[in-house]
Amino acid sequence: MLVLKRQSDEGVIVWNEKSPTDQLRVSFRKLPDGTYQLAFDGPRSFKIYREEMLQNECFKSEK
Repeated sequence: MLVLKRQSDEGVIVWNEKSPTDQLRVSFRKLPDGTYQLAFDGPRSFKIYREEMLQNECFKSEK
């Protein structure tokens, strides 16, 4: 597991070495209530799911 420390509104870029032009920018924002938002900016070819959705048996059968 890679762990990166970032300031609020800083991000990271994720891409596949086989297709380096397909990039996904992930940024983080701390909200006043103490929670965080993840913001994703990239092509629609990236699929993003919440972890608990992938663990749900009903969701697995729909994919």
